[in-house]
Amino acid sequence: MARDMTAEIDRNVVDPSLREWILPNFTTTTNNDIIVSSVVMMATMKKYLKYSFTTYCGLPRITIEGEKRDWENILGRLERLKQYGLETIAWYHLLVPVISHFVKAFDDPHGSENLDFWSKVCQREGFESGRHYLAGWSTAFCAFNEEGKWVGRPLTDEGSSLSDMATLSAADFFSKHASGANKDEDLVLDGASYHRTNICMLPYGYAEVNVVIDDNGTEIPSMMVAGHVGVRICSSKDKELSTTGVRDTVRPASGWWIFTTLPEGKTRDKKKKNRVWY
Repeated sequence: MARDMTAEIDRNVVDPSLREWILPNFTTTTNNDIIVSSVVMMATMKKYLKYSFTTYCGLPRITIEGEKRDWENILGRLERLKQYGLETIAWYHLLVPVISHFVKAFDDPHGSENLDFWSKVCQREGFESGRHYLAGWSTAFCAFNEEGKWVGRPLTDEGSSLSDMATLSAADFFSKHASGANKDEDLVLDGASYHRTNICMLPYGYAEVNVVIDDNGTEIPSMMVAGHVGVRICSSKDKELSTTGVRDTVRPASGWWIFTTLPEGKTRDKKKKNRVWY
């Protein structure tokens, strides 16, 4: 942002070579050096210029890793969700359109249908960022909370058997067994109606489980944690995507760790070294 702003300064000063003269361009110059110098340059001109930035939503590019057959495999595995009850059938109908679009993306990545799909990750339509809730297809991955409780639309079996519910299309299922849908405001993909989720209520992307470690006869109460625990900053090395192709990409970061726990009511002595295994 700072570098781009100095380019704009160039267009508003008498001597356009000022920027080149001020900003460092040495063998030891780093990206951080350029940013620092750019901000300093902005500061020196603040009496004469006003600076503002505008944010825009959107994704410059998406990379779906793996091969098409991998996502077809996942799509096939979703069928089993129909065996476990009303809530998992509803979850099945939310997930199928999403994974199906992932599969289709391999055949026509630049098609209008695919581009439209990726504009609805968080909201019903593109250019709707800044809201306190999610209302796009990403809510398919927020259908249960950390305790396994269904947090999607209220559901009712209406006296139908599991086998009958499992044969319904997405549109028929949500029409008969889900309440609270608003066709004018809610995102609908292939008949599936997606619920809204408050950003403050998003479930964790990781799970935890208590285990006991036997250290030569000494039992150590511990906990294992695993799942999506953050994002990893990567470099695309593609200067068509960004100016430098460096640190311009984010991807999910999965991880796990294990640590010792304490009996209820006790606190850890901060002077003692914690035991952590990786």
